[in-house]
Amino acid sequence: MDLNIVDTSYGCDSLTAKLTQTAHAQIPHPGVPARHTILQVRIINTSLDKNAHASVSVLNHAAMTWTELLSLPASEWRAGVPNPTGSTDPQAAMEELAASLFARAERILGY
Repeated sequence: MDLNIVDTSYGCDSLTAKLTQTAHAQIPHPGVPARHTILQVRIINTSLDKNAHASVSVLNHAAMTWTELLSLPASEWRAGVPNPTGSTDPQAAMEELAASLFARAERILGY
Protein backbone atom coordinates (compact mmCIF):
# COMPACT_ATOMS: atom_id res chain seq x y z
CA MET A 1 0.00 0.00 0.00
CA ASP A 2 1.26 3.44 -0.91
CA LEU A 3 0.37 5.48 2.19
CA ASN A 4 0.86 9.22 2.64
CA ILE A 5 -0.05 10.68 6.05
CA VAL A 6 -1.50 14.12 5.31
CA ASP A 7 -2.55 15.21 8.80
CA THR A 8 -1.60 14.34 12.38
CA SER A 9 -3.09 15.66 15.58
CA TYR A 10 -1.72 14.69 19.00
CA GLY A 11 -2.59 15.92 22.44
CA CYS A 12 -1.82 14.73 25.93
CA ASP A 13 -2.82 15.80 29.42
CA SER A 14 -2.38 14.12 32.79
CA LEU A 15 -5.15 11.56 32.11
CA THR A 16 -5.55 11.11 28.35
CA ALA A 17 -3.51 11.02 25.17
CA LYS A 18 -5.25 11.35 21.79
CA LEU A 19 -3.82 10.73 18.32
CA THR A 20 -5.60 11.17 15.00
CA GLN A 21 -3.85 10.52 11.69
CA THR A 22 -5.41 10.91 8.27
CA ALA A 23 -3.78 9.34 5.23
CA HIS A 24 -4.24 9.03 1.50
CA ALA A 25 -3.66 5.47 0.33
CA GLN A 26 -3.44 3.65 -2.98
CA ILE A 27 -4.83 0.20 -2.24
CA PRO A 28 -3.89 -2.40 -4.86
CA HIS A 29 -6.31 -4.99 -6.23
CA PRO A 30 -5.28 -7.86 -8.51
CA GLY A 31 -5.95 -7.11 -12.17
CA VAL A 32 -7.24 -3.56 -11.67
CA PRO A 33 -5.61 -0.18 -10.96
CA ALA A 34 -4.98 0.80 -7.34
CA ARG A 35 -7.91 2.58 -5.72
CA HIS A 36 -7.43 5.96 -4.00
CA THR A 37 -8.74 5.73 -0.45
CA ILE A 38 -8.68 8.10 2.54
CA LEU A 39 -8.14 6.43 5.90
CA GLN A 40 -8.22 7.82 9.43
CA VAL A 41 -6.82 6.31 12.63
CA ARG A 42 -8.09 7.53 16.01
CA ILE A 43 -6.50 6.40 19.26
CA ILE A 44 -7.67 7.48 22.71
CA ASN A 45 -5.29 6.28 25.41
CA THR A 46 -6.57 6.59 28.96
CA SER A 47 -5.72 4.90 32.22
CA LEU A 48 -9.13 3.19 32.21
CA ASP A 49 -9.39 0.42 29.60
CA LYS A 50 -13.14 0.99 29.23
CA ASN A 51 -12.43 4.51 27.90
CA ALA A 52 -9.44 3.61 25.71
CA HIS A 53 -10.08 3.15 21.99
CA ALA A 54 -8.14 2.48 18.79
CA SER A 55 -9.84 2.40 15.39
CA VAL A 56 -9.32 2.91 11.68
CA SER A 57 -12.03 4.29 9.38
CA VAL A 58 -12.40 4.83 5.64
CA LEU A 59 -13.97 7.89 4.03
CA ASN A 60 -17.08 7.25 1.96
CA HIS A 61 -16.46 9.75 -0.85
CA ALA A 62 -20.09 9.94 -1.97
CA ALA A 63 -21.56 10.68 1.47
CA MET A 64 -18.43 12.33 2.96
CA THR A 65 -18.81 10.20 6.10
CA TRP A 66 -16.38 7.91 7.94
CA THR A 67 -17.08 4.18 8.12
CA GLU A 68 -15.24 2.27 10.83
CA LEU A 69 -13.33 -0.73 9.47
CA LEU A 70 -11.66 -1.98 12.62
CA SER A 71 -11.83 -1.21 16.32
CA LEU A 72 -9.45 -2.71 18.86
CA PRO A 73 -10.16 -3.10 22.55
CA ALA A 74 -7.48 -1.74 24.85
CA SER A 75 -6.52 -5.28 25.86
CA GLU A 76 -5.05 -5.80 22.36
CA TRP A 77 -2.68 -2.81 22.46
CA ARG A 78 -2.33 -1.56 26.04
CA ALA A 79 0.88 -3.54 26.76
CA GLY A 80 2.75 -1.73 23.96
CA VAL A 81 1.55 1.82 24.69
CA PRO A 82 2.56 3.68 27.86
CA ASN A 83 -0.21 4.94 30.08
CA PRO A 84 -0.59 8.74 29.77
CA THR A 85 -0.51 9.08 33.57
CA GLY A 86 3.09 7.80 33.64
CA SER A 87 6.32 9.66 33.05
CA THR A 88 6.84 8.41 29.47
CA ASP A 89 5.15 10.31 26.62
CA PRO A 90 3.11 7.70 24.69
CA GLN A 91 3.18 9.52 21.31
CA ALA A 92 5.81 7.34 19.57
CA ALA A 93 4.11 4.13 20.71
CA MET A 94 0.72 5.47 19.60
CA GLU A 95 2.17 6.31 16.17
CA GLU A 96 3.47 2.72 15.88
CA LEU A 97 -0.01 1.46 16.76
CA ALA A 98 -1.46 3.78 14.09
CA ALA A 99 0.94 2.31 11.49
CA SER A 100 -0.23 -1.20 12.36
CA LEU A 101 -3.88 -0.11 12.06
CA PHE A 102 -3.20 1.37 8.60
CA ALA A 103 -1.59 -1.96 7.59
CA ARG A 104 -4.60 -3.90 8.85
CA ALA A 105 -6.89 -1.58 6.87
CA GLU A 106 -4.92 -2.43 3.73
CA ARG A 107 -5.48 -6.14 4.34
CA ILE A 108 -9.20 -5.56 4.91
CA LEU A 109 -9.69 -3.40 1.81
CA GLY A 110 -7.31 -5.30 -0.47
CA TYR A 111 -7.61 -8.81 -1.82
